[in-house]
Amino acid sequence: MEKRIENFKDLKVWQKSMDLVVLIYEFCADLPKEEKYGIISQKTRAAVSIVANIAEGHSRKTIGQFKLFLFYSSGSASEVETLALICQRLNYGNSEKIKQIISEVNQIQRMLTNLKKSLNNKL
Repeated sequence: MEKRIENFKDLKVWQKSMDLVVLIYEFCADLPKEEKYGIISQKTRAAVSIVANIAEGHSRKTIGQFKLFLFYSSGSASEVETLALICQRLNYGNSEKIKQIISEVNQIQRMLTNLKKSLNNKL
């Protein structure tokens, strides 16, 4: 029998997304200060949006609403990846951290996709 997840904090994708937020903040601390209102602001907001939408969606009353918020999280994950690629092209930050960010985002995207599929089976 499948265990029902009562709290969003128990979701592995939420936990992994929280780790990504920390990684993004650490990465952004080394970016040029003139990017404070550009890439830094956009990248940190997008990373926080991933995890916040997972939490908010889980707290909604229906599977359909949860899935909608997972789609929002997925969009924010794509935004984080795009911003990492922009940093890579501009030679901003540590290139190994950029690769790590992209790898983490790709894992989160797969986890979100799998979670959405599992919710489809419950409809």
